[in-house]
Amino acid sequence: MDESDQGERQSVMSMFAGVSRYAAKYRFILIILLAGLAFESFYDVAVRYSLKFVIDKAVIAKDYTALVYILGILAIGAVVFNFIVIGCDYVWAKTGGRIINDIRADLFRHLQALPVGYHRRHSAGDLMARFNADVGQIEEGMILALPMAAMGVVEIIMTLGLMAYLHPLLCGLAAGGIVISLLLPQLFQGRAVDASFKLRREEGHMVGYLQENLTGQSVVKAYSLESHVSRDFGARLDKLLQIFARANFLSYLVSRVPSLAFLLLQLLVLGVGGWLAINGKITIGDLVAYQALLIGLNMAIFNLTWMIPSFIQATAGWQRIREILDEPIGIGDIPGARDLTGSHTGITLDKVRFTYPGAKDPALNKVDLEIQPGEYAIFV
Repeated sequence: MDESDQGERQSVMSMFAGVSRYAAKYRFILIILLAGLAFESFYDVAVRYSLKFVIDKAVIAKDYTALVYILGILAIGAVVFNFIVIGCDYVWAKTGGRIINDIRADLFRHLQALPVGYHRRHSAGDLMARFNADVGQIEEGMILALPMAAMGVVEIIMTLGLMAYLHPLLCGLAAGGIVISLLLPQLFQGRAVDASFKLRREEGHMVGYLQENLTGQSVVKAYSLESHVSRDFGARLDKLLQIFARANFLSYLVSRVPSLAFLLLQLLVLGVGGWLAINGKITIGDLVAYQALLIGLNMAIFNLTWMIPSFIQATAGWQRIREILDEPIGIGDIPGARDLTGSHTGITLDKVRFTYPGAKDPALNKVDLEIQPGEYAIFV
């Protein structure tokens, strides 16, 4: 399977599953953060739903006491809301940084364990791009975008519950619209992930090319290759532009389609809600609150779909990182091996034999050798 096929098979959910293994040891903190996000969503939904009581209980009834009471409750909630949101943001920033550092540490350790042959086959620039840019894409997708997406999901659940209380028919229309809006991106998501993977790969090749050019400037100058490498770099930029345009267009398409579909649903629900209000099936406060909740749903769906490009790019970055982590080490230590400590007496080999995996003949056969401190030995 080549790299493009691997990119096509990679999914956003597999990226979440992979990163969640690093987040598992912070599960208690993540549960607290999820509770904070739930409260944030609850307050936002409550403010929208309060329009029902403001209109039906205060405005229409001209009850100033009820208006002050409602606003007082919302004000107290706003104070608590701000404290919780700021606290959750701080904790998530710190926890998210730890998760990203765990990924970087795992990646670095595996790179140290890979044989020299692997490093010969891959340019240092490409490996650095995976370590920095690709991990950065995961950081953007998981640390920055994931909380907004999680809050969107919680807000959708809470909003649908209140909508069902207001009127089941309107809730059914909204729920159907949400399902359609979230299913439509699946038509393009696979191609978007594949295109983003190819973009990340090409950017890695570009970094490798640039590094080789900068470290080889003495050769470029000695043979007057400036014009040649400039034309070659321009051709690479043209290729990168085509891949970049396709990857970003597909990502934007995935995020735009659900919002457009839900916008049409809003018009339908407005018409049905107006008809119910005219016929006395719901109050004016119900209609206004329902429209406010529907706008909140639209914003939640927008947040979810707006995050999709970040998740797609994070998936491509995760795929390139997995290519390194899945690379077999080849020759490793036996289980329970101790770290080699410094020696003041030298190293003695006594009839040492060693055969590479899959090789027919041993590379070392009954080797007797003494290496004194400060000396080096090379086996060719």
